[in-house]
Amino acid sequence: MWRQALRVQHLLFYALLASAIFTLALWLGRAAQPLAELQDWQVRLLDPLADARLRLATLQEVQAGQLWLQAGQPQARLLWRAEQAGWRLQAELQWSASWAERLQPVLAGMAADAEQALTGEWSVQWAELPVSSLSLQPLHSVSAEQLAASLGKPRLRLELSEGLAWVYPQWALTAQLVDEQVQGLLAQPRRSWREQPL
Repeated sequence: MWRQALRVQHLLFYALLASAIFTLALWLGRAAQPLAELQDWQVRLLDPLADARLRLATLQEVQAGQLWLQAGQPQARLLWRAEQAGWRLQAELQWSASWAERLQPVLAGMAADAEQALTGEWSVQWAELPVSSLSLQPLHSVSAEQLAASLGKPRLRLELSEGLAWVYPQWALTAQLVDEQVQGLLAQPRRSWREQPL
């Protein structure tokens, strides 16, 4: 009789052990997986941008995009836009007064708040223009857990009027999250953070 009770205890122990292993496997399977595109962009875009080395040519290598001229006061803006892997990318390019003069004929025919696509030849001419900011907007649902799995945990979390800001100083990158969902990322050269007045 005691042997039968012992056998039942062993069976119960093994059943509980199997249940615990199954539960652990389910939990690990549900853990957020890193987003391959963010990990790739970390190396190809975020690291060079943080060091003020990112150029239009590199953006075009990562994904073919379109240059846009945006009229505005006091200064026009030169933007590069593309979509890749379910993300909308937009970079602002840093340009000098001499470049502005070249675009004056185009700007002269534009309304004050208009924007215009530029032909591909401009991308070739301006390949070495530096990037002053890069925004990444997901076109699909990206959770806070996926962002953390891709870029690591933020060094700083700030409460916003709506949602949270996760700050990654190593890339001068800020992520905006609402209800644990990523709304967008904005990255700049680290020196631009140091130059901003407190």
